Amino acid sequence: MEGRLEVHYDGVWGTACNKNWDKKDADVVCRTLGFDRATAKNCCPRFGEGNGSIVVDDAQCNGNEVSFSFCKIRGWGLAKDCTHADDVGVSCECKIGLLLFCFFIFKVFLNIQ
Repeated sequence: MEGRLEVHYDGVWGTACNKNWDKKDADVVCRTLGFDRATAKNCCPRFGEGNGSIVVDDAQCNGNEVSFSFCKIRGWGLAKDCTHADDVGVSCECKIGLLLFCFFIFKVFLNIQ
């Protein structure tokens, strides 16, 4: 399963900027969604540009977090030096036996206040 990363933050859906985006960040996003891991981190914007807010800037996951909400994010809702040309995506590997479930997941829902 793959697509552009969109995150719900402070009542608003928005995208994530590619600044410092790496495979560890993508792995944590995929785990947050119930997948095993990321097969690829995608950038600039492979899955099309989003619109509206860019709510994640400079994600710095160590790769061991159980949820993307535990990653260090330097700019929650403050992506001032990013445009939608910098939107990231993820490609996730589905757990065996959950293939049907995997086809219904398309957004990361993180309600962070």
